[in-house]
Amino acid sequence: TDRHEDLVDFVIENCLPEDADWKEGEYDLMVRKSGIELQFWEMKTIQEGDSADEKRQVLKALSQLKYYTFKNGGTKSYQIACFERSISEGMQKLLAGLDIHSCWRSGDSLIFSETKPEDDSWGLK
Repeated sequence: TDRHEDLVDFVIENCLPEDADWKEGEYDLMVRKSGIELQFWEMKTIQEGDSADEKRQVLKALSQLKYYTFKNGGTKSYQIACFERSISEGMQKLLAGLDIHSCWRSGDSLIFSETKPEDDSWGLK
């Protein structure tokens, strides 16, 4: 959808280092850059005020990210579920418990759940 593509474009233009290599298509976004770990991004749009859709989209993101990691031989990677709006604290905790970082767009920035790495090991702007 247009909303989905807008979110992908926003992350590419505003969050990735200029020298990062990224790929769309098979993945919503796969990012490689020398000196940082591989990143898989899964973007999801959620119908506002629809908790059933939130749960559905979070579970889709979770399964897709775990599949991407499996398909790449279990290579250590950052798995990031990115939403167009904030998700509930319970869904954030579910993802964090499975080593998936969650974030959402807020105006011109991304807000990350408390699980964002504090160091620069993932190389975002």
